[in-house]
Amino acid sequence: MSKEALERVKVFLLSPGVLIFLLTAVFVLNLFDAGVSWWLISSGLAIELNPLMAALMSVSFYLFFAVKLIMGILMVKITLPRIKDMPVKITIWLMFLVYGLLGLYNLYGLILGILILAL
Repeated sequence: MSKEALERVKVFLLSPGVLIFLLTAVFVLNLFDAGVSWWLISSGLAIELNPLMAALMSVSFYLFFAVKLIMGILMVKITLPRIKDMPVKITIWLMFLVYGLLGLYNLYGLILGILILAL
């Protein structure tokens, strides 16, 4: 690839539209993580998965969900106003990478949990 083509790809990947899409994906993956964690902990398959979240769930499911929702909202609220700064752009991509890998891990745990309960 030429330098111009690489520069166009870089500009596209760091454009505000792509970054807002990534923030939305991270928010949705955060909610997916909450749902899978709730299911794994409430089914008794992974109480040790996240002791803090298990403790919150023992108080109330709504408290657990509220903490996860507030974490997602704060993430968007902190990063969105600074979306043009390069460190924030890199942070958004890193959050997407981490939450994407966490989503795959949760999907793997969900499939294993369903198989364990089915047997």
